[in-house]
Amino acid sequence: MTLDEVPKIQVHFEVVIPGTILPERATSNRAFYDIYSAESVDILPGDVVKVRTGLKMQCPSGYFIEIRPRSSIATKYKVIIPNSPAVIDSDYGEEVLVPMLNLSKAIYHIDKHNRIAQMNVVRYNDIEWSYKKITGTSGFGST
Repeated sequence: MTLDEVPKIQVHFEVVIPGTILPERATSNRAFYDIYSAESVDILPGDVVKVRTGLKMQCPSGYFIEIRPRSSIATKYKVIIPNSPAVIDSDYGEEVLVPMLNLSKAIYHIDKHNRIAQMNVVRYNDIEWSYKKITGTSGFGST
């Protein structure tokens, strides 16, 4: 599949902090778009801070925005997104905030316009529940 064949999903946005950077891909072949901080903030060791993106974003019904951590932040600085992957449903109408948890012993500083997470739009399925006795012998950790 070429890049021209990848479907485009329209995401509406509203800027709530002037100077906010829209999510963007570093290269055209990246699956996820980088999300930028709209503020400078320090995250103390052991703390969770909801980092402002300065954006309200809304995708079409039948889709959701998935937010994931950037691997470099987690591996280099031990700062993670505790509810990862995070979900922004199509009916969410507030500013997108990215909760970040500092697992290190040092203060983690984020400058305004730093890349803090990554996102894409994902289609979801409507589930039809059907009762059936479930059998099997393998459990958690069996493979």
